[in-house]
Amino acid sequence: MDDMNKKQIFSDIARGKKTYEVDTDDLDDMDDDDEVKDTDPIRWKYHQMGQWDSKMILNLGIKFAQDFDGKEVNEEEFMQMVGEDLDKNPTGDAEKRYGSYVTLLRVYGIGRTTGDPKRFEASNACKFFLGKKKNPKEFLLNHLMIWQYPNATSNKKWYEEGVKILPFPLTLKVLILLSEKSPAHAFLTKGELLTVVSQAQRMGKEEDLVEQILAKREKNTSYADYLSSSKFKEFWADKKKTEKHWDQLRRMTVSFCGTGLMKREGTGDDYKLTLEQDSIAEAKNILLIHKYEIYKWSDKDDWDKHHGAN
Repeated sequence: MDDMNKKQIFSDIARGKKTYEVDTDDLDDMDDDDEVKDTDPIRWKYHQMGQWDSKMILNLGIKFAQDFDGKEVNEEEFMQMVGEDLDKNPTGDAEKRYGSYVTLLRVYGIGRTTGDPKRFEASNACKFFLGKKKNPKEFLLNHLMIWQYPNATSNKKWYEEGVKILPFPLTLKVLILLSEKSPAHAFLTKGELLTVVSQAQRMGKEEDLVEQILAKREKNTSYADYLSSSKFKEFWADKKKTEKHWDQLRRMTVSFCGTGLMKREGTGDDYKLTLEQDSIAEAKNILLIHKYEIYKWSDKDDWDKHHGAN
């Protein structure tokens, strides 16, 4: 596939208007920004990305591209297609459940509803990577390489001003640099992800993050020590807030692992995100081929056309 076709696929991902007011039902609510202060730590809040694994994405993408693309919206038929293998709340309110899945179509860049009367529309990425190639890993990889902060759902200053990162390339580069120090270092702990990596405000500073991480490892820094020594220690002292930040970040790493380059190990405070040893060369090549850049957007519709976010 040439560069022109790739760009077309990227630009087509879930284009159209968003429905930010959708009640996501079985997903976490997204209207809690009023609790956030400009002085709080950065939150990787697109946690819906962790709802489905690669197999579920593939199954839905194939069905959506083959059976629903271009068809007039029929909520009942759509929910029958989703089926109990994807529907996590089959006995809940039907309208809310439908809204949840339409939201997830946008989150993953699978498609959207558009027009009057409303019709389903599969994205080019869905039709090519899922419908034709049957390759959910490549689908996720292409999506994550343009998944960026600031995002189009938050109006908080600490997202709109100063923060310009792409979480997946950032995390992948940090893991690669750690692996170059030693294959045994190619992992990130819960504390490192929460208080170091996810707090980065710019791309290109990954080596600085690695230095911080290695310095902490030399001191055998525990998860609790990461929290208590952070400049946000007062925020992290609130267990409820801390776990909410972590739960959303952890879910996002589920999508990272869907690319096949990373895997998750352990639970609770022992959680680790690791770079597969046999994937290091592939990971380096991906960052060479995919020249990521910060996208400048003017409004939410513009963001959708580029990004396919929720």
